[in-house]
Amino acid sequence: MEDNTNITENKAETKNIVITSESVELNEMQQTSIMGNLEKMQKKQLLYSRVSAVLILILVIGLLSVLPAVFKTLSVAQETMGNMNTALINANDTIIQSQETLDEVSGLISATQSELIDAANKLNSIDFEGLNSAIKDLGDVVAPMAKFFASFGKF
Repeated sequence: MEDNTNITENKAETKNIVITSESVELNEMQQTSIMGNLEKMQKKQLLYSRVSAVLILILVIGLLSVLPAVFKTLSVAQETMGNMNTALINANDTIIQSQETLDEVSGLISATQSELIDAANKLNSIDFEGLNSAIKDLGDVVAPMAKFFASFGKF
């Protein structure tokens, strides 16, 4: 029961609050001040929102103006990469052909070298002294015949 009496006493005390015109005016001034502060904050928030919207719009317009150039650059880069790929393939083919040609030339040099060695060996096997002696002997035999036939040419 004591709890019930405390509650009734509290209700009675709250009902005894005196509302004066000064307290009403003070309350209204506080509410007006709070409302003014809220209005100022909302105006700042609106200003910041508008500034943000304008900045985002400028950013979007800037990006949209740059995108065609970026796409064109990417297209040129892709074309250049294709050309480079073709050039590398051609260079690779040329290197392979050069290697094959060098292999063929190397084979020809080896064959020619062995043939030159054979020819040099054959030249070295020639008896030049005997050949010179035979040429001198032939000259000795032919000289009298030449004189003999030369005498017929004078008539």
